[in-house]
Amino acid sequence: MNIQIENELALVVKVAELDEKQSLISMHLSEIETEAEKMLELLTVARSHAFRNDTESTQETLAELVISLEHLSHHVNHVLPELQRCLDIDIAEPAAPKTLRERPTSLYTTKPKRGSRNGKKRTGLRAPIRRKR
Repeated sequence: MNIQIENELALVVKVAELDEKQSLISMHLSEIETEAEKMLELLTVARSHAFRNDTESTQETLAELVISLEHLSHHVNHVLPELQRCLDIDIAEPAAPKTLRERPTSLYTTKPKRGSRNGKKRTGLRAPIRRKR
């Protein structure tokens, strides 16, 4: 099944016209998909052990999840820069937010949306303060 997934992802990469290092990109994407499925399964198993109050099995499953996350991270760190370069996606360097209102919703650079003030997105996090007279 893994060969079939990799072939399908090779088609995705080809149709997206990402011909450079095509086989490596599709291989990394295939590994990411496989690890994501494994992680979902491990989370379900960990939840099941926790509901049964089985501490040892829960910890063992979480240790397997850590290994799976490390493997996923390895492939993400290899393929992400290549995809960003091929797709011409710029990443904005986030400044340290001073308050909750200043936290960025995305690290990707985008054009300001219509109805925004000076390119700043209206968040609607806080209702206006009305003072009694």
